[in-house]
Amino acid sequence: MGEANFRAMGSQCRLTVYNDGSDLAPVARKFIDRLESAWSRFRPDSELSQLALRSGVPTLVGPETSILIDRALRAWSATGGLFDPTMADELAELGYDRTHFELDPAPPSAAVTTPGNVITMRRTRCDEIVHDLASGLVWLPPDVSLDPGGIGKGLAADLTAEKLFESGAHGGYVDLGGDIRFFGRPSRAPSWEVEVEDPLRPGTSIGSLHLDSGGVATSSTLSRRWRQGERIHHHLLDPRTGRPVDNGLASVTVLAAETWWAECLAKAALIAGRDKGRRLIESHGAAGLFIDLEGGRHPAGDLSRFGGIK
Repeated sequence: MGEANFRAMGSQCRLTVYNDGSDLAPVARKFIDRLESAWSRFRPDSELSQLALRSGVPTLVGPETSILIDRALRAWSATGGLFDPTMADELAELGYDRTHFELDPAPPSAAVTTPGNVITMRRTRCDEIVHDLASGLVWLPPDVSLDPGGIGKGLAADLTAEKLFESGAHGGYVDLGGDIRFFGRPSRAPSWEVEVEDPLRPGTSIGSLHLDSGGVATSSTLSRRWRQGERIHHHLLDPRTGRPVDNGLASVTVLAAETWWAECLAKAALIAGRDKGRRLIESHGAAGLFIDLEGGRHPAGDLSRFGGIK
C-alpha cells in the first residue's frame, strides 16, 4: 500500500493506493503537480494563462487541458449556466488574483458584502468558445479567460485515479482538498467510507457515507473567504450577477460517478439554492446533502443508498 499527504492545487491532498508491487504514490503526486502547472490561473506560464493571453487566436493545448475545457463546457450546458468557467476576471476584480494562501483571510462568521445596491445581470460568453477535444484546438473570445475552480480538483482526482489504475493499482482514493475519487475496492472493508464535514464546525463530522466507487465533492460558502479593503467575499460567484452567492446555504455535498461532475453539480446546486438545487441534482440521477446556515440538513436524491445522514 502506498500513501501520501501533500499540498497541491491550493489544498491539502491525500491519497492511498492498494497495490501488490511498487509504491505508486510518487507517480500520482508527480502527475497532480503536472496538472497544476498546466491549469493554475496564478502561474503565468500555465496552459490556461497562456490560453488567456492568446484569446481571440486559435491555440493548441495539451490532452489533459483539452479534457478540462471539454468537461467545463459540458457542465455549463448541463447546469443551465449555473456552472460557468469564464469568471476568472470577476474573481480577480474581487481580489482573488493570487493563491488563496496569499489573500487576507476572513472568518466564516464574517458577513459577505458586495459593492453597490444595483445588481446588473452578467452575460456569459461560454457559448462563443470553440473547442475540438480530439485535436486540443481552442478559440476563446477576445478578453475571456478560464478559471478551473469548481472543476479542476475533481477532474484531477479522476484523471489521477485512472492513471493509478492503468499503472497497476487495485484500488484506492485520491482526495484533493475534499474532492475525492474512489476506485477499485478497499482491502479490508465492503465499501469506501467518507465522512461529511460540518461546515459550521470545521474539523468535525456530521456522519459518514458509503459507496462502492465514484466521486464525492463539497462546495461551501464558509470556506475561502477573504477581505478586500472593508469588504468580505467568498469564491462562489453567481454567474448571473458575478457576485458571491448569499442564499442561506452553508454547503452542498454531491455523490456522482465522477468527481469532476460531483464538483460541478455541488457548485451549481449551491448557487441555485436549496429547492432548485435539489431538483438539479435529482434530474441528473445524483444524490446530495444541503446544509443551511442554521445547521439544517436537507437530502437530495436517494441518499439512503449511501448510508444516509440524519
